[in-house]
Amino acid sequence: MRRIARECGFAFVAWLVPFAMSVCVFQLQETHRPLFEIIMSLTLTGSTALLGLIYLRRMTENHLIRAVRIGVTWMVANWAIDLLMFSSGPMQMPLRQYLWDIAGAYLVIPVITTALGLAARARPVTE
Repeated sequence: MRRIARECGFAFVAWLVPFAMSVCVFQLQETHRPLFEIIMSLTLTGSTALLGLIYLRRMTENHLIRAVRIGVTWMVANWAIDLLMFSSGPMQMPLRQYLWDIAGAYLVIPVITTALGLAARARPVTE
Protein backbone atom coordinates (compact mmCIF):
# COMPACT_ATOMS: atom_id res chain seq x y z
CA MET A 1 0.00 0.00 0.00
CA ARG A 2 2.83 2.37 0.84
CA ARG A 3 4.46 1.74 -2.56
CA ILE A 4 1.20 2.58 -4.36
CA ALA A 5 0.83 5.81 -2.38
CA ARG A 6 4.45 6.70 -3.19
CA GLU A 7 3.93 5.98 -6.90
CA CYS A 8 0.75 8.09 -6.95
CA GLY A 9 2.53 10.94 -5.17
CA PHE A 10 5.39 10.86 -7.63
CA ALA A 11 2.90 10.65 -10.53
CA PHE A 12 1.16 13.79 -9.28
CA VAL A 13 4.47 15.67 -8.93
CA ALA A 14 5.47 14.46 -12.41
CA TRP A 15 2.32 16.17 -13.68
CA LEU A 16 2.50 19.22 -11.39
CA VAL A 17 6.00 20.44 -12.26
CA PRO A 18 5.41 20.83 -16.02
CA PHE A 19 1.91 22.18 -15.41
CA ALA A 20 3.23 24.82 -12.99
CA MET A 21 5.93 25.80 -15.49
CA SER A 22 3.35 26.07 -18.29
CA VAL A 23 1.31 28.46 -16.15
CA CYS A 24 4.42 30.55 -15.45
CA VAL A 25 5.42 30.85 -19.13
CA PHE A 26 1.95 30.71 -20.69
CA GLN A 27 2.34 34.19 -22.22
CA LEU A 28 5.14 32.82 -24.40
CA GLN A 29 2.74 30.39 -26.04
CA GLU A 30 1.16 33.28 -27.93
CA THR A 31 4.19 35.53 -28.39
CA HIS A 32 7.13 33.11 -28.79
CA ARG A 33 5.73 29.62 -29.37
CA PRO A 34 9.10 27.93 -30.14
CA LEU A 35 10.59 29.24 -26.89
CA PHE A 36 7.53 28.01 -24.99
CA GLU A 37 7.92 24.55 -26.54
CA ILE A 38 11.65 24.42 -25.67
CA ILE A 39 11.01 25.42 -22.05
CA MET A 40 8.26 22.85 -21.70
CA SER A 41 10.37 20.09 -23.28
CA LEU A 42 13.26 20.84 -20.95
CA THR A 43 10.96 21.00 -17.94
CA LEU A 44 9.29 17.68 -18.74
CA THR A 45 12.59 15.94 -19.49
CA GLY A 46 14.45 17.40 -16.53
CA SER A 47 11.71 16.81 -13.99
CA THR A 48 11.16 13.24 -15.21
CA ALA A 49 14.88 12.47 -14.99
CA LEU A 50 15.19 13.98 -11.51
CA LEU A 51 12.04 12.32 -10.18
CA GLY A 52 13.10 9.02 -11.75
CA LEU A 53 16.50 9.20 -10.08
CA ILE A 54 14.93 10.01 -6.72
CA TYR A 55 12.35 7.25 -7.08
CA LEU A 56 14.78 4.57 -8.23
CA ARG A 57 17.64 5.33 -5.83
CA ARG A 58 16.07 3.12 -3.15
CA MET A 59 15.62 0.16 -5.48
CA THR A 60 17.87 -2.82 -4.90
CA GLU A 61 16.30 -5.21 -7.42
CA ASN A 62 13.96 -5.32 -10.41
CA HIS A 63 15.21 -1.92 -11.54
CA LEU A 64 14.05 -2.27 -15.11
CA ILE A 65 10.58 -3.59 -14.32
CA ARG A 66 9.95 -0.89 -11.72
CA ALA A 67 11.34 1.82 -14.01
CA VAL A 68 9.08 0.82 -16.89
CA ARG A 69 6.08 0.60 -14.57
CA ILE A 70 6.60 4.03 -13.02
CA GLY A 71 7.20 5.58 -16.44
CA VAL A 72 3.97 4.20 -17.82
CA THR A 73 2.13 5.11 -14.60
CA TRP A 74 3.40 8.70 -14.72
CA MET A 75 2.56 9.02 -18.41
CA VAL A 76 -1.00 7.75 -17.91
CA ALA A 77 -1.41 9.98 -14.84
CA ASN A 78 -0.33 13.01 -16.89
CA TRP A 79 -2.89 12.17 -19.56
CA ALA A 80 -5.66 11.57 -17.02
CA ILE A 81 -5.07 14.74 -15.02
CA ASP A 82 -4.64 16.81 -18.17
CA LEU A 83 -7.87 15.48 -19.63
CA LEU A 84 -9.66 16.54 -16.46
CA MET A 85 -8.08 19.99 -16.72
CA PHE A 86 -8.60 20.48 -20.44
CA SER A 87 -12.01 18.87 -20.90
CA SER A 88 -13.88 21.72 -19.20
CA GLY A 89 -13.41 25.00 -17.40
CA PRO A 90 -11.24 27.95 -18.39
CA MET A 91 -8.54 25.75 -19.92
CA GLN A 92 -10.95 23.89 -22.19
CA MET A 93 -9.33 22.38 -25.26
CA PRO A 94 -10.75 20.02 -27.87
CA LEU A 95 -9.46 16.45 -27.53
CA ARG A 96 -7.93 16.50 -31.01
CA GLN A 97 -5.94 19.65 -30.19
CA TYR A 98 -4.81 18.16 -26.86
CA LEU A 99 -3.60 15.03 -28.62
CA TRP A 100 -1.63 17.06 -31.19
CA ASP A 101 -0.27 19.74 -28.85
CA ILE A 102 0.39 18.02 -25.54
CA ALA A 103 -0.30 14.30 -25.18
CA GLY A 104 2.54 13.07 -27.40
CA ALA A 105 5.17 14.83 -25.33
CA TYR A 106 4.40 12.52 -22.41
CA LEU A 107 5.66 9.53 -24.38
CA VAL A 108 9.15 10.61 -23.33
CA ILE A 109 8.40 9.78 -19.67
CA PRO A 110 8.66 5.97 -19.90
CA VAL A 111 11.63 6.32 -22.26
CA ILE A 112 13.53 8.30 -19.60
CA THR A 113 12.55 6.08 -16.69
CA THR A 114 13.39 2.93 -18.68
CA ALA A 115 16.84 4.33 -19.47
CA LEU A 116 17.33 5.09 -15.77
CA GLY A 117 16.23 1.56 -14.91
CA LEU A 118 18.71 0.08 -17.38
CA ALA A 119 21.48 2.26 -15.97
CA ALA A 120 20.60 1.27 -12.40
CA ARG A 121 20.52 -2.41 -13.35
CA ALA A 122 23.97 -2.15 -14.93
CA ARG A 123 25.43 -0.33 -11.93
CA PRO A 124 27.92 -2.47 -10.00
CA VAL A 125 26.92 -3.33 -6.45
CA THR A 126 29.18 -1.56 -3.93
CA GLU A 127 29.91 -2.99 -0.53
